[in-house]
Amino acid sequence: MALTMREQMILNLICSVIALGTLGAVAWYLITGRASQEGIDGLFWVLSFLLAAILFSLMPLQSLRAALLRDLLKRVRRKAQTDRKQQIAQAASQKQ
Repeated sequence: MALTMREQMILNLICSVIALGTLGAVAWYLITGRASQEGIDGLFWVLSFLLAAILFSLMPLQSLRAALLRDLLKRVRRKAQTDRKQQIAQAASQKQ
């Protein structure tokens, strides 16, 4: 089942919010000092939050990478086409 563009944008938004929220939780845990107060449990929570942030950021990052790659390929193809047209025009003008 393929996702529509709107569904994919909503899913990316939700995943991004969750990833940023878990990174915020890590920052809060470290800034307030709760991670050091709780010892091993604090370390566990920080690592759990980081793992959740990584997992939820994979889909938005993959979508971003695919879009950037697609745009890059379009630009390269456009440039190759314009270069090819210029070469053909130069060759035609040299024959005359």
